[in-house]
Amino acid sequence: MSGNVFEGYSDHFDAEVRLVILKALADEPAKAMSDSLIMVVLKEFAVRRSREYLHTQLDWLERQAGAVRLRKAGTAIIAHLTERGQEHLDRDGMIVGIKQPSLPR
Repeated sequence: MSGNVFEGYSDHFDAEVRLVILKALADEPAKAMSDSLIMVVLKEFAVRRSREYLHTQLDWLERQAGAVRLRKAGTAIIAHLTERGQEHLDRDGMIVGIKQPSLPR
């Protein structure tokens, strides 16, 4: 048997983080959060990565997936859930690179 047990792990990890970010945005009344608040949410899910890592994921969600819209507010980055991001959460249009949400119970 060849291959590394951890092969592809970072892709799966990133996809999971991206889903957590979208769910956190969807739970907010304004469908938006600052990067600082998103860091708090990620820590609740045992994701202990740098702010730079978060910014990389937010950039990917905006540029590659169109799932969020980003804007600067001073030194903060505000992420807004887009219609495309909500469609992914609703399972109406899957985005490759973001974990598929579980079926509602």
